[in-house]
Amino acid sequence: MKPSRCSLTISLMFVSLISVFAQEPELRGVWMTPRSGNGFWSKTQIAQAMDSVANNNFNVVYFNAWSRGWPLWRSSVFFAEAGFLTDPATGERDILQEAIAEAHRRGLELEAWMEYGFVGWWSGYNLPGYPKGSLFARHPDWLGRDSNGNDQFPIDLGVYYWMSHNHPAAQDFLIRLHREIAERYDVDGIELDRIRYPRLDCGYDSSSIAIYRSEHGGVAPPASPSDPGWMRWRADKLIAFHRAVYDSIKSANRNVVVSNAPSHYASGSAYPAYETFLQDWRAWLNTGKLDAAQIQMYVQPTLLQAYIPSALSGLQPEARPKAYAGIAVKPGTLTMTAAEMIGLISTVRASGLKGQSIWYYNDLVSMGYLGLIKSQVYTTRAGLPYRTGIWRDEGLILDESRASRSAGWNASPPVGGPWEGGSLWADSTGTEAIEYRFTIPASAYYEIYAYQTQPFLLTTMTARAPYDLFSSDGTVKRAWIDQSNPTNAGWTKLDDVPLQRGTDRLVVRLVNDGIGLGKRVVADAVMLVMNRRLSPEVLVSVGSDEPAPSAGAFGLLQNYPNPFNSTTMIMYQLPESGRVKIRVFDTLGRGVSTLIDEEQDGGVHALPFSAGELSSGVYLVRIEAGSLIDSRKITLLK
Repeated sequence: MKPSRCSLTISLMFVSLISVFAQEPELRGVWMTPRSGNGFWSKTQIAQAMDSVANNNFNVVYFNAWSRGWPLWRSSVFFAEAGFLTDPATGERDILQEAIAEAHRRGLELEAWMEYGFVGWWSGYNLPGYPKGSLFARHPDWLGRDSNGNDQFPIDLGVYYWMSHNHPAAQDFLIRLHREIAERYDVDGIELDRIRYPRLDCGYDSSSIAIYRSEHGGVAPPASPSDPGWMRWRADKLIAFHRAVYDSIKSANRNVVVSNAPSHYASGSAYPAYETFLQDWRAWLNTGKLDAAQIQMYVQPTLLQAYIPSALSGLQPEARPKAYAGIAVKPGTLTMTAAEMIGLISTVRASGLKGQSIWYYNDLVSMGYLGLIKSQVYTTRAGLPYRTGIWRDEGLILDESRASRSAGWNASPPVGGPWEGGSLWADSTGTEAIEYRFTIPASAYYEIYAYQTQPFLLTTMTARAPYDLFSSDGTVKRAWIDQSNPTNAGWTKLDDVPLQRGTDRLVVRLVNDGIGLGKRVVADAVMLVMNRRLSPEVLVSVGSDEPAPSAGAFGLLQNYPNPFNSTTMIMYQLPESGRVKIRVFDTLGRGVSTLIDEEQDGGVHALPFSAGELSSGVYLVRIEAGSLIDSRKITLLK
């Protein structure tokens, strides 16, 4: 197979992308939902959407991950509460992981957009036997209610069923749902959504009433939903919940951007998000519990000019840089003309805000505005205002035709799809291998992906294609892909592997060992993407030819995570090649582990430390390289 953008990625002569980031840092986001009716986009359609966005110089995709009461990843948290891993319509797919692979392939940041928030079900999605969805079938006491005890909150598109905003178990479920993404996936951000009430007349469920009574001497909540004190109480509870979600995500991965897309449709002193939905989003920003707010102001440019200063009026000076504009191609019954669409972005820039996100991808495509935006306002790539340097570069892709291989591999013709070229295959006879060697631009953890095509009948393809993964510490992992399963067509993640900076590094070897008598194994492209969740301190992004450390840099960097439960990454810099020793000591000065004692190249390095049977407490990591010594405390919490 020959990737369509091989001129950038196959040559292995990586050119720094800093020079092409010519425009000022600017958020250029777009909301994207992978649905086609009640079905889902294919992997190919997701890949094409990410290509389209990247080609037109956007830099962030808010990808729908919590949709219609379903997680679009295989969630153990949801399974424990609802009995399903994901939306049944996805089959065995992990839609979120597919989107992460394709976004990072093109150097885009991806935020998991938790669209449904407190909403647990929508009547427009029929699941036989579950009239209110699987979550409320298990937990009917989680349903939110209005002052008449109704649990239905209709809008134009149907009836929504909301979770109680104050039920402790419902809150805990949502917190764990968000944290699961931060812990398991290399997302760049998580966008919270619908952290609000559907309307003022909500919050009369038994759990909310009981909590209110306990805090007000047994007195019930006011009968009027618009009672000022009752409004303030519910809004304050949402502030506390938002803080808890934020803190939970950050404790799992401090580098994940936590964002939200509140609304603001006013040009004066009105605060419609609070007055209509009890959503005091300004407090989230002012208290430092939100990293970015894409404020929904889906209006024409003339109204946007007045709405922006109104939205910012209640923000503290230090919170204002975290505010961005949410604009739309088709707000309500209107459709922006081409001139108005460009005018919206120009209005945002003139206001001093550092970017915008556009609702939404499908409308940009249907109106043909992507190319227009690129030609007139997104003329070159731009970094993000809240990142230092380049956080994401395009994945490193090596085509099978450029890999080293034994003589028993056979060429197969192209089969279509988003890539050009064919693939290679070998049968079960003899001993065959194909090796993928890369130039690694920075020492870090990398996600390793294999691309799968299906040029034969599925019954002829092996269910256990063996990939050997070579890490820089000398260990070899074996990963398998079921090439007979159509779900695995496209990019499939093999594992996360630490790799040292250097040239001609053997990373992946695919063999025909144990594939089954009469079966075929297919070799296609392999991709490396730096895992920023595991390598947050690496100073050089993928694709840069800049030296990893600054001149003379030495010492331990912040380990991640810290505190840690069982395993953490020890990050360190060496100014030059030489022998390095890293040891871990307890508070009494007793050595508990020697992590490394060997010659290493200069640069930034990542080294895993597994606490094993150690007890919780503070430990000291000490690095020695010649006469250079440094130490850092780490905290183990079990």
